[in-house]
Amino acid sequence: MLVRWPHHRTLDRWDATTEDLLTRLGSPEGVEVDPGLLDGGPALPGTHLPDELLDDGWLTLTVVSGFEPVFTVLPRRQPPQRPLPPVSEPRLSRHAVLVPADSGWHLEAPHSWCDLLFPNLEQLHRCLETSGRTSLEEQVLLWGGALVEPREEQERLSHRQWSAHELWFHERSRRYGRERGFGGTFWARDIFPPPPLQPAEAPAVTVRFAAADLEALGARSLSLHRALEDRRSIRRHDDDAPLDRDRLGEFLYRTARLRLVQEVEGVDYGSKPYPSGGSVYETEIYLLVRHVRDLAPGLWRYDPTEHGLAPVREGLEHPDVAALLREAAHSSTVDALPQVTLLMAPRFGRILWKYEQMGYAVMLKHIGVLMQTMYLVATDMGLAACAIGSGDSDLFSRATGLDPLECTSVGEFLLGTPHPDERFQERPA
Repeated sequence: MLVRWPHHRTLDRWDATTEDLLTRLGSPEGVEVDPGLLDGGPALPGTHLPDELLDDGWLTLTVVSGFEPVFTVLPRRQPPQRPLPPVSEPRLSRHAVLVPADSGWHLEAPHSWCDLLFPNLEQLHRCLETSGRTSLEEQVLLWGGALVEPREEQERLSHRQWSAHELWFHERSRRYGRERGFGGTFWARDIFPPPPLQPAEAPAVTVRFAAADLEALGARSLSLHRALEDRRSIRRHDDDAPLDRDRLGEFLYRTARLRLVQEVEGVDYGSKPYPSGGSVYETEIYLLVRHVRDLAPGLWRYDPTEHGLAPVREGLEHPDVAALLREAAHSSTVDALPQVTLLMAPRFGRILWKYEQMGYAVMLKHIGVLMQTMYLVATDMGLAACAIGSGDSDLFSRATGLDPLECTSVGEFLLGTPHPDERFQERPA
């Protein structure tokens, strides 16, 4: 049996010939195969095993020129059947992405079954030039998905609807079961100390909210069914009757407070009203306050441990703070400025310390469940809420002074009191 986690294959037989072949296939030199295999011919005469392993995604394939490797095909899953359909005037896929690797450069076409490893950029450039590559190199690049039929990518919606970075991100963050070094591996445990649940350098809290009376709230809250049915996005706020400090505190208490902290094997884990993968809770909440009764305008950080606010920028005069406010209004598709903009900013190291390749995808899912939690609580409280689909992380980094590789915004949410003239209908009456 051949085993490469999480795949396995039972061999039909075991004899001296099979043992010798597998030994050579496992050696650095490998086994030289017939280039005609891409035309449907056998890889080696007299045995079907190399073809079976190749077609099942077990073998790497290196194209060689003058005893020097040109590139290597690294399988991720089963390759397409051979022989290949003819392609006239192939070109580089619009989805291809080039990334550095330990031993060269990976050319990845995310929709493909393999990655292509080039030892240097010179070989890569030569192979991408129509006049520079050989017929064999072109065939293998077509087989590997780096070169494609131009009309297919141009005329098929399933190809044109994907941008290169979105398809690459989707493919890279959904590879569980296809390779090692993926998921909650705690890869940094013996390299870096685990980031704490609360950042040590966080500013001191100056505004403290009262804890909400959950029993009293439960007695007068909407049913889950009613909250889900009544939820809608309300973009305009009533500045004649603005949100006040106590109601803002209740909203934060019900959506984002820290309920519990526990340490397991030197790592902090938390509990909040919304779920978080691995109980990591990497998302920080910053509040851009424009108009809240009994609370000064400015940029604040919510402290979920003390259930309070710490000042980051006083007032709205700072150019980057003012730009954040304008961006929030613009992204909501209305001209009115929101009373409060909640900026959701993951501390990346908190989750990337544990997860490989899929960490950012997990963060986006956490932002989604936090947004839904905020929507339901805002609906129950009779507040205007609206999640924003875009934002400016550069502005956030400049406004807060935080290192954008350590913590920056990836989601925004508007909150305030509903304007009486708001007429946007999101569902049937």
